[in-house]
Amino acid sequence: MTDNKAPSRFKARLTGFKNKYFSAEPYKNGSAVTKKLICPFIVLAVIFGSVFIMINPPFTMPDENAHYINICRIVEGGFFPDVLNGEVGSYITADQNAFLSSFYGKYDGLNGEKADFWELYFQENLDFTNDELIFYSTRLSTINPFAYVVQWVGAGLANNVLGIKNPSTVLMFARFSSLLFYVAVTAIAIKKTPVLKRTMFLVALMPMAIYQGTSISYDAILIPACFLLFAYGMKLYFSSED
Repeated sequence: MTDNKAPSRFKARLTGFKNKYFSAEPYKNGSAVTKKLICPFIVLAVIFGSVFIMINPPFTMPDENAHYINICRIVEGGFFPDVLNGEVGSYITADQNAFLSSFYGKYDGLNGEKADFWELYFQENLDFTNDELIFYSTRLSTINPFAYVVQWVGAGLANNVLGIKNPSTVLMFARFSSLLFYVAVTAIAIKKTPVLKRTMFLVALMPMAIYQGTSISYDAILIPACFLLFAYGMKLYFSSED
């Protein structure tokens, strides 16, 4: 005789996990589920996000060089791109350009010089004393400045309020402001949605989601905004009389 108990238990556990985390049925006690999810999500997301911010050297995130240049322009008061000889781009300081040149492409050999990951991250900071303006053009120079409103808060706080001119520190402030926005808006979405709270909790804590949530691109705004849109859409749907 064959023993079917083990497969049955596994199937039961799998079904229980699916019903718990991926069921689209409204929660009978949504407030209790919310309390169990919100604090763990905030703690875990901040911890994992802070680790990503610290271990990823500058310009190792997707298109971070182009987003960094756009943010530098906005921090200096240039909300819209400049045009030079028919090219669209931004004026950045010689210090910012030196910082960009010292890191960009070194982790993947893009510019013919590949540096060791940890050597690149722990290299000594450059001396930044040159405010001469240099024109820099990228294919993402025309992105709407409102796409960087969250990152601008962090970078502007460092550069304009605290007087920090070190480009590496300004970049870290911009990344951290992205993380805070991602965590705050996603936590609100988890609280508001009447269904799939645990599913959203799992998806929002996935490494790629956290990775994008700590970037200085508009993905850090779009991803939590989509969570929030879903939450209010479901809330509207389940509160409808029809």
